[in-house]
Amino acid sequence: MASRTPDGQPIDPVENRRRMAAGELYYSFTPELIADRQKCQVARDKYNEVSKEKVSRRELVQLLNELAGDLSPLPLVAATAENDDALFEEYPWIDGPITKMDYGYNVK
Repeated sequence: MASRTPDGQPIDPVENRRRMAAGELYYSFTPELIADRQKCQVARDKYNEVSKEKVSRRELVQLLNELAGDLSPLPLVAATAENDDALFEEYPWIDGPITKMDYGYNVK
């Protein structure tokens, strides 16, 4: 069943996302946006758990990309751990824990 406004009108999901991206009022409890929030929460919790451990910079970047919905491939693995870490010097770094993030959009 399609989402509806309080007055019974159907909510256009494309227009609703456009409004959200533009900072306008939008309906946040559509099935699509609820699923996006849940996906972001799972990725955030995974990042917070893993970031407590000693993991490589590559692994943290992969988790941040997952959190932000960034599907672009990472650089090929370098010959040494030090060289591999250097590949990610220009990538964002978040000192966790991440306590609040709704969708993961517009993070980068």
